[in-house]
Amino acid sequence: MNVGILTPEIVMVITLMAILGVKYLAKNQFTVGLTAVVGLITAGVSLAYLTDDLGTIWGHSFVVDSYSIFFKALLIGVAVVVSIISFKYVDEKKIKPGEFYSLLVASTLGMLVMVSSYSLVSIYIGLELMSISAYILIGMLQEDKRSTEAALKYLLIGALTSALLLFGVSLLYGVTGTTNLIQIAEVVSSGQGALTATAASMTPLLMMGVVFVLAGFGFKVAAVPFHMWAPDTYEGAPTSITAFLITGSEAAAFAALLRVFNVGLGELAETWSLLIAILALLSMTLGNIGALTQTNVKRMMAYSAIAQAGYVLVGVAVATQSGIFPVLYYLLAYAFMTLGCFAVIILLSNNFDSEELDDFRGLSEKAPMFAAAMTLFFLSLVGIPPTGGFLGKFFIFKAAIGSNYLWLALAMAINSVISLPYYYGVVKNMYLESPTNNMKLTIPSELKFVVGFSAIAILGLGIIPEKFINLIQLAANFVF
Repeated sequence: MNVGILTPEIVMVITLMAILGVKYLAKNQFTVGLTAVVGLITAGVSLAYLTDDLGTIWGHSFVVDSYSIFFKALLIGVAVVVSIISFKYVDEKKIKPGEFYSLLVASTLGMLVMVSSYSLVSIYIGLELMSISAYILIGMLQEDKRSTEAALKYLLIGALTSALLLFGVSLLYGVTGTTNLIQIAEVVSSGQGALTATAASMTPLLMMGVVFVLAGFGFKVAAVPFHMWAPDTYEGAPTSITAFLITGSEAAAFAALLRVFNVGLGELAETWSLLIAILALLSMTLGNIGALTQTNVKRMMAYSAIAQAGYVLVGVAVATQSGIFPVLYYLLAYAFMTLGCFAVIILLSNNFDSEELDDFRGLSEKAPMFAAAMTLFFLSLVGIPPTGGFLGKFFIFKAAIGSNYLWLALAMAINSVISLPYYYGVVKNMYLESPTNNMKLTIPSELKFVVGFSAIAILGLGIIPEKFINLIQLAANFVF
């Protein structure tokens, strides 16, 4: 067995143990966070050594290819940024750093397992490791009732998600006799399964399995109508964890979703692509409409995340290689947009202990760089050039038209217009309204770094995309 391909995961486990040890030895909380960042960066660097060591283990259940390396780099990067922006936040909110950073690393480890899995069982194991860690992270604001409520809701919905996903997996296993995605594809293609049934008699059970698996992933990406938990959970969770869930958790779920449906269930694409297209339409529309009336910016971003999941689902619905590349490109851009936005929100949370729309009044006077960056992130979320968000949406739009989903492409364009008012509301407060108080903002250097780096990345993805396109296209090729 080639254990070398597990190097990032092994480094993550070592990092987890190191954090638990350092928390008892360190004299300050910063050391614990720094340990997490160093360990995560080491895991990220180890990915470079996997490019010449691609392979599989455990009966082709765990695969390292360009696709998984892309997502692992993205997820580790998200975890590093979330750790950095949490340094002062953890201290301000009196969160226990040892538990916080160890659970963050454990959740990221679960995500890494998900994106390398070619087996429904290992996908489920990775998903549970990710989710169980997240349940606790969400409830770490012990003095805030909203945090406890958010954790409870996420726990209950997570249990339902697991039940739906497991039921779908059991149906697929019952029909095909395997949980390996490649073997499932062979059985579905040949029409012969564990029940020695014909393709015609397999269809009802297969489709039931597809629907339940899709519902399970639908909850994880907060797609309508599986989104009920998202606004309350994202609003009540620690702000940095909200950013982690919106970027990391959803990216991992989309990575697994693409594997399952394009590798294992590709023969049924004509059926499930329409289901996903409907979810995309509902998510885009209801997510944007829900965001229009919000006064809490974290809650607004939660509804925005639902809408953004809808845009990504358009690419998934295309169900071709031309649709996979736009999904990866947009997820990369979306990670930078969201992390940048939440770094600005954390700045205000640290200073005002609030994330309301009024807290952004006069931000252009107090922190002009942060106000300008926030505006850039919103432009990217809407899909305005020359940002990475524009190109990501353009690629998805083009793929939808090329696959004869003209109505879905039109819905994307309309929903981008619908999203303008609620983003503009924040920008208006930053530039056209006077500050509510004269308090000087305390701006940690790590927030300056994250906001600046995210802004540069968004512009880079929009202005010089050729630097990223070849790498992302290589990753997209390995889905099939």
